Amino acid sequence: MEEVLKKAIEILKNTPLCDRCLGRLFSTCGRGLSNKSRGEALKVFLTMNIKHVVNELSEDEIKDFAKNIKFKPFLETLENLGLKLLISEEPKCFLCEDKLDYIIEKYSKEILKNTVNYEFSNFLVGVHAPKHLLRREEEITRKFKIESYESIKNEIKREVGKVVKEVTDKPPEFLEPDILFEIDLVNDRLRIYPKPLFIYGKYVKAGRRISQVKWLIWKEGRYEKKYRLSIEESIKPVIHVFKGREAVLHAAGREDVDVRMLGIGRPMIIEVKEPMLRKISNERLRRIEELVNNYSRGLVKVFLKGEVRKESVREIKEESKKHFKIYRALIYSDDNLSEKEVLALEDFFKDRIVNQRTPLRVLHRRPDVLRERKVFSVKTHYICEKVFEALIKCEGGLYVKELVSGDSGRTSPSFSSVLKKNVECIELDVLYVSKK
Repeated sequence: MEEVLKKAIEILKNTPLCDRCLGRLFSTCGRGLSNKSRGEALKVFLTMNIKHVVNELSEDEIKDFAKNIKFKPFLETLENLGLKLLISEEPKCFLCEDKLDYIIEKYSKEILKNTVNYEFSNFLVGVHAPKHLLRREEEITRKFKIESYESIKNEIKREVGKVVKEVTDKPPEFLEPDILFEIDLVNDRLRIYPKPLFIYGKYVKAGRRISQVKWLIWKEGRYEKKYRLSIEESIKPVIHVFKGREAVLHAAGREDVDVRMLGIGRPMIIEVKEPMLRKISNERLRRIEELVNNYSRGLVKVFLKGEVRKESVREIKEESKKHFKIYRALIYSDDNLSEKEVLALEDFFKDRIVNQRTPLRVLHRRPDVLRERKVFSVKTHYICEKVFEALIKCEGGLYVKELVSGDSGRTSPSFSSVLKKNVECIELDVLYVSKK
């Protein structure tokens, strides 16, 4: 204790400090105490041992100490010893400028006022402090060789967090909080960052010329939509249900804009950014499904299952490469075909490896690479001499239109190369996307 008193005397004869900032410099002394209590206790103890303090200091140092301790009982006790000092103006705390109590009270109230607008199970308080304040803190700890201090940011976070926990009965969470309340002391404002919501589901696209994300083109001096509707736009009602800022679509692969996504749908995750509401209930999920259907006039349907982790976004995209898919292709031939010729495709493409270079139609936006993909099976239905239908089960990542046409030899083998006739996919639907 003697060492602590000596250090406190050395600090206070040079530096004015409020109770909290003095106590924070000795944060490891005593368990179950607030820094404010530590600071008050030190000032009380120094006052009780005032004769020792006076004996340690010169006359000028006593005057500085009396001002810097910022403790009225010390002045009164000093006066009782016959050392009356006239202090015209008490200096402000070197570290917080006497604002720390005000900051804690102000932002505790402001956070509590805002909690009524948000749904959350846990929270975290953060602090963005001015550089000059942190420099002062570093200066005083270095000058007086203090290793037991706690940063002012930590004290604010802890004291405000204690108030929020007590009033809301919700615990702090340091790794993945539902909501972050950031006290921005630089701009004197509270910033609120709710954790994003991730909702797993599937979507069905019953129409053609519907892109997965909004497709903008530059036309006559401005951007406009190339297609009237997109899956991304159709899911926007989720923003209103959860009172979020933005909704982002993460899908397990994608189909071309002119391809329908049928069957049980394509796996996806909807990310809701900064949601004020975050409870996932069946009522809310069914409401979103209804709104999406109404917005798209039945052309897009979603089936939502529930909340997933952020890591599921990466997993769903990686797993899409391992999916198998079933397509329905309507195929046109320039030359007449017999039913026997069409049927031969079934035997040839059973468990067949196909080599594909990046298709010419997407080469402008994707690197030219050679990939191997497997066709598991093909089932055909002969319609007429120039038209037949094929059900194709294949690995994810196979370009089915090019499997049919051959893409000027960039896909081999192809329906065209096997039939030795030019055939083209004129209509394509995705019927099934496996989970893995």
